[in-house]
Amino acid sequence: MNRGLAARTAHRGDVVFAAICALAVLAGCGTSATTSAANGSTALSSGKSAKLTLALGSSFEDGTFKRASTCQDPDMDYSPSLSFAGTRKSRTLAITMVDLANGKVHWILTGLDGAATGIVEHTLAPGAKEWPNDFNEASYDGPCPPAHATHRYALTLYSLTAPVDLSSAKKPLDAVAKLAAAANDRVEVVATYTAT
Repeated sequence: MNRGLAARTAHRGDVVFAAICALAVLAGCGTSATTSAANGSTALSSGKSAKLTLALGSSFEDGTFKRASTCQDPDMDYSPSLSFAGTRKSRTLAITMVDLANGKVHWILTGLDGAATGIVEHTLAPGAKEWPNDFNEASYDGPCPPAHATHRYALTLYSLTAPVDLSSAKKPLDAVAKLAAAANDRVEVVATYTAT
């Protein structure tokens, strides 16, 4: 679902605590981090395999979201294209997107086929489900920083041995925490967007 800029602006007032919680969830407890020189992504793994990879697709340019995947193009605001590798041993996959500047959850997507090698822009894959985000929508809501500000967005791919039911999560950040706790592997890439 697309949203106008004015509607999103009303949801901006967040506290530092939420940002700290989001960063703690994304960092994970007891995980090791490695950096991929190819796309600047940081891989987070349980240490069991560290074989997942996540790459930005055609919705990005030089690590930055294109306008069509942001709130600045309210007629589009398309979910982005992403590429995966190393998913053959996964039963199912999930994706989250969190604004690292304020801890806002922009996207929670579950139910992706465990052997999927990516997702297409503005397309919900068969069997996939979007969960409520911090904009009170069960959909993707793209980057929407204040004018002339640059925010960083963590896109995380989770490898799961079984589907995770997020219906009991009271807040989107709780849902992200449930995915992080259940994942046997995960990988993260950070993309930016500067509002005009």
